[in-house]
Amino acid sequence: MRTVPKRFAVISPEDLPSEESESERPKRSRLAVGLMIAGVVLFFGLVAAVGFAVYQFVGIAETASELSPGKCVVVTGPDGDTTHQVHDCEVSEKHAWKVANNPANDQCGADYFYYSKKAKVLGIELGGVRSCLAPLLHEGKCYLEDKEGVVPTDCTAGAIEATRVAQTGDAAVCPDGTGVLNYPEIPVTYCLRRVQ
Repeated sequence: MRTVPKRFAVISPEDLPSEESESERPKRSRLAVGLMIAGVVLFFGLVAAVGFAVYQFVGIAETASELSPGKCVVVTGPDGDTTHQVHDCEVSEKHAWKVANNPANDQCGADYFYYSKKAKVLGIELGGVRSCLAPLLHEGKCYLEDKEGVVPTDCTAGAIEATRVAQTGDAAVCPDGTGVLNYPEIPVTYCLRRVQ
């Protein structure tokens, strides 16, 4: 018996594609293309979100380094939207702060300024750095108190003069009759007097 090669085989009507299956083929290919595009968009959106989150956390790590105890910073901006810049501790022209510590909670002593910098990813706060800041005063310079702490000024009546800046946490270094600001964590003690 001879076999007929497939290319010459007789095709029955059941083997022919129906009109319905041919019309479904474009719908399926459009659906597949749509799903592939959606998958690619979702993938790149996810990569962008992860990249942004990593960027925010790297920024917080850098902020933590800038706000480590003993570093000096200038804090600017309105409440709720403050920023900081690293400042040279030896320069007295600007009002600056010295980082005393980084508390685990939001508590600082009465003589400290509380400052925090938080990471936000898609509007959600994901941690940050908390710092207690002490005023950075320089010996022989005068300051005025304002809502942001103390700011440099001329040594005129009413100003506060830093008569001594001692790199010790011992408040006994100040003579009797002078004001004392003592920050043992840094350590620094400021002896103060009001200019008459």
